[in-house]
Amino acid sequence: MNRLVVPTPPAVASDRPQQTDSYLHGRRLLLARAGWLAVAAAALALFAAGIPAEFVQLAVLCPSSGNCPPQDGVGQLLPAGLNALHDLGLSLSFFATYAVALDVMVAVVYSAVAILIFWHKSAERMALFVALALLMFATATFTENMYALAAAHPRWWPPVAALNFLGAASFGLFLYIFPDGRFVPRWTRWVALAWLAWQIPKYWVATWPGLNTLTIWLDGVVWFVALIAVVCIAAVTTLGKSASSKFSTVGASIAA
Repeated sequence: MNRLVVPTPPAVASDRPQQTDSYLHGRRLLLARAGWLAVAAAALALFAAGIPAEFVQLAVLCPSSGNCPPQDGVGQLLPAGLNALHDLGLSLSFFATYAVALDVMVAVVYSAVAILIFWHKSAERMALFVALALLMFATATFTENMYALAAAHPRWWPPVAALNFLGAASFGLFLYIFPDGRFVPRWTRWVALAWLAWQIPKYWVATWPGLNTLTIWLDGVVWFVALIAVVCIAAVTTLGKSASSKFSTVGASIAA
């Protein structure tokens, strides 16, 4: 008499904890969404408020002594730069308009992608983090108008510094933990921690020096180490996927 054989479904229990950890539920999800929306609203509001300030600042020539506004990267032209601009038949107003329009375009594109991710995937921890990193990086860290706003109105410097640091920190971490939220290899977490520690005085220490020989050298070293770490991550991930694919192929051949 033949025995009835009931096929056993593939085991999925091992995947459930990981899936549970990667999703937010209930109150945590509501708090995460509310926090994201609050930070995003603050960033977008300060970005919009900084647009006129950035235009006014860029429309003024920086003195030859270099006595420009204190925030790094504001982008005012020196007299030599203005002469080069005139040689091209362009005006300082055109330069200011172009720079502001470029910042607005970058912020709009990044913010649209971030909002799209938030709208469809806000229950996933990693997706929520990626959306925050993209939005903060585009509106606060990469673009210049918040610096201009803080230079024109110093009372706005604390929230501007907080958003700039958040953008730099989140986007830097994004490069290390994408796509699954883990540091691979594990030693890269220490590189990320060192890089984050380096960002703190740049945004929170009022007496921290601007761009000089020492800070440029330190920036170069920190960024070089961080870049090497990111390259290692990409290499390890690619090799891991290749090895996994080869093992799967060999296993399938043996089974056949």
